[in-house]
Amino acid sequence: MIGLIEKKVSKSKTRIKKIQKILEQLQTSDAQFSSERKLTVFIADTMNNQGDHIDSSTLRRRNSPYKELISSYFSRVESTSLEISNTASELQLRSRNKEIIKLKNDLSKAIKVIDDKEEEITTLLINQHKSRQKAISSISPPKATIYKSSEILELKSLIKKQEKQLEVACKVIHKLINDDLKGTYEAKGGRVVDLLNDSDLFSYDSFEAYFRYLSENK
Repeated sequence: MIGLIEKKVSKSKTRIKKIQKILEQLQTSDAQFSSERKLTVFIADTMNNQGDHIDSSTLRRRNSPYKELISSYFSRVESTSLEISNTASELQLRSRNKEIIKLKNDLSKAIKVIDDKEEEITTLLINQHKSRQKAISSISPPKATIYKSSEILELKSLIKKQEKQLEVACKVIHKLINDDLKGTYEAKGGRVVDLLNDSDLFSYDSFEAYFRYLSENK
């Protein structure tokens, strides 16, 4: 009887060493298990392949030395996986925030370019008007008519070019707001609102060209 007990104790110790070795190998691998039951099935299959026939239910039996060993390992791994997952989520959030900041900066630069273009067109129109008035008052009527015609053609060509550049800039801003920064800005009631800061990015009065673009491309 004593010999039988000693034999069982020895077998149990041998199995514990085998299980420890399997768990050590798992710790250095990429293997993951969604439940403790699946882990015991894997361990039982591995031991069976090694010639030590054991059922996975034996490894899960309450108060057995195998159960305690396996549960302790699974708890550690599960805790580590959760920490890794939380870290990954935090890094992903930081990366997304950096991307949003960059896109907002790009949007601000695009708006600045458009403001400069609008100011440039306005200044050009004023200067051209002054030049035409000066030319008309200082030269003879026939020459004034020819000069005025060429001035108008040149001005129309330049304005058309500037309007095309303005349209492209409006497309870029529209794409940023509705694709890359979707959910961050919203166009409503003649305003483009920054939803994060609850403030106006720009309005119809400050950027009429963009709202014309929206109306023409509904």
